Amino acid sequence: MNAWLGHTKVETTDEAGFKLTSHVTDFLIRSKNLPVTPMPGDEIFMNGFRYEVLELSSDAGCWCWSDPFQTIYRIHVKNIGRAK
Repeated sequence: MNAWLGHTKVETTDEAGFKLTSHVTDFLIRSKNLPVTPMPGDEIFMNGFRYEVLELSSDAGCWCWSDPFQTIYRIHVKNIGRAK
């Protein structure tokens, strides 16, 4: 399956009120090529590495549409190491 790598900028505030900014790796996959809706904990394998689908927050979820026509999933992931 074809996929593109992307990044999402995530801004949060810590307990002390400091603003934190980080970037999360994303996989961009055409929805017609993905027969299931991504869920937190799902794994994606690419180039010998494993990536776990990651929920950014309870209101942001683990994916969003990358385009206004809802044809490309932007799936948020974290690298969890080499594939076994």
